[in-house]
Amino acid sequence: MNQLNQLLQSFIKHQNLFFIVLGVILCIIGASGDMSFANFSLKLPDITGRLITVIVSLLLISFGLISEWRLKSEKADEISQNENMTKGFDIISKHINAIEDKEIKNKSILIINEAKSRLRRIDDGIVVLGPEHTYRTAIDNIRTTKKGENILATHAAHEHIDYLYGWEDIIPLKNYFAENIKAINRGVNIERIFIIMRDAIFDSQTSTIKNERALKILRDHEDAGIHVYITWFENILLNKNMISDFIIFDKFTVESHDIPAGGLYYQVTIRRNVNEIIKYTERFNEIKNSGLPLKKALNEIGINI
Repeated sequence: MNQLNQLLQSFIKHQNLFFIVLGVILCIIGASGDMSFANFSLKLPDITGRLITVIVSLLLISFGLISEWRLKSEKADEISQNENMTKGFDIISKHINAIEDKEIKNKSILIINEAKSRLRRIDDGIVVLGPEHTYRTAIDNIRTTKKGENILATHAAHEHIDYLYGWEDIIPLKNYFAENIKAINRGVNIERIFIIMRDAIFDSQTSTIKNERALKILRDHEDAGIHVYITWFENILLNKNMISDFIIFDKFTVESHDIPAGGLYYQVTIRRNVNEIIKYTERFNEIKNSGLPLKKALNEIGINI
C-alpha cells in the first residue's frame, strides 16, 4: 500500500511530463502507423485512425507543456526549460515529415506549428488562454495579493454602456468584484478606470441623468473602497485602438481581455514580460491622466453624488 501511495504521489508530481511523453509516443505511432516493442506490436493501417492518433498526441503534448509552464511560471529561471521543449518539437517534426499521407502530414504540421508558436510566446512571458479562463485567472491572481500591493485596472465601456451591467449580471464578474472587496480589506490598493462616453450617462441638453444603473455600479465600486476614475472616451489622446480591459497585478502580471464585439471576451492574455508590464503601466497612466476621480468627473458634467 505504501508503494502504491508513493507511485500515485510520483504520478501527481510529474503528471505533466507523463502527458508529454505519452503524447510523443502516440505521435510516433500515428506518424509511422505501427510500433513494436519486445512481444508487443501495434498497427494503425487506417488513415483516419492515424490522423486521430496524431491529433490526440499533439493535444496531449500541448496540454502538458502549457500546464508545466503554468506550474512553474513564477520561477523565471525555469522558463528557459522551454528551449528543451522546442527541441522536443523539432524531433516530433522530423517524424511528421516522414509521414507519407499528405492529409495527415499537413494537419499534423499545422498543429505542431501552432504549439511551437505558443511555446515561443511562453518564452517571451506571454500566454494566450481561451474565454473559459476569463475572470478565473484574475480571481486566482487577486487572491495572492498582500497588504501594500497595488492593482491597476481599466474597464472599457465606451462602445456600449451596457458592458458595465456585467458587474451585476455576470456571476464570474460578481465573484471577481467580491474578491476585490476582500483584497481591499487585506490592505491592497485598487485603482479602476472606467472609460465611457459622456452622453451615455448624462443628457446635457435636458440636464438629466440617462443611466441610473450605470451610476449605481460606479458608486458601488467607490463605496467598496476602490479608487474609481472616469476617463471620457472623447478626452483620450492616445491611439484609441489601444484601449482595452486590462489588470496589472502589482507590477508583476498583466492580464488583458480582448473584446471583439457584443461585450463577449474571446481570449485572455497573461503577460509576465517586464517590457509588456512597463508598456501597460504607461498606458494606464496615460488613460488616468486623461480622466478624473469619480466625483470630480461627474461634477464636471453636472451630476452631484
